Amino acid sequence: MNTSRILISLIALFILPTLLCDSAFGDNAALARLKSLRLTINTPTDSGSLSFRIRNVVELKLRQAGLNVHDNASTELRLNVICVDIEDKRIVGKYGTVQLSIHEPVFLARDAKVMTTACTWEGRIALLIGPPDSFADRTRQWAADLVDAFLNQWLKARK
Repeated sequence: MNTSRILISLIALFILPTLLCDSAFGDNAALARLKSLRLTINTPTDSGSLSFRIRNVVELKLRQAGLNVHDNASTELRLNVICVDIEDKRIVGKYGTVQLSIHEPVFLARDAKVMTTACTWEGRIALLIGPPDSFADRTRQWAADLVDAFLNQWLKARK
């Protein structure tokens, strides 16, 4: 492997994910009112253990920050992991996205009888992960980082 390929690989693995981080923070007043969340984790179908590991990390962080996590909460925290295998002669790995979002029940302004959900906070990181064996650990870490970004915004809103 020549030097330019090594350099491109390093950029793709370590710099690109940070540059593609995109967070849209919602209304601070809505965040400040959050007391409990329902947690939904969506991972690729063959990643049952990844879903379990991410759920443990996310629930622990939320509870340590003071948020209740239970199945009957009206506000939902969704964490979606989407990935695609890269199978090229020169590169083997995965490409994907980790997305964290808060969805709250809302009523339509045009018809107050109609209730739906709206996204009030969102954070997303695009990933390019090298060897397939590093996928689970890196994905779990990126998910934890997104939860930290959300909790930081939530704690600021509560001051």
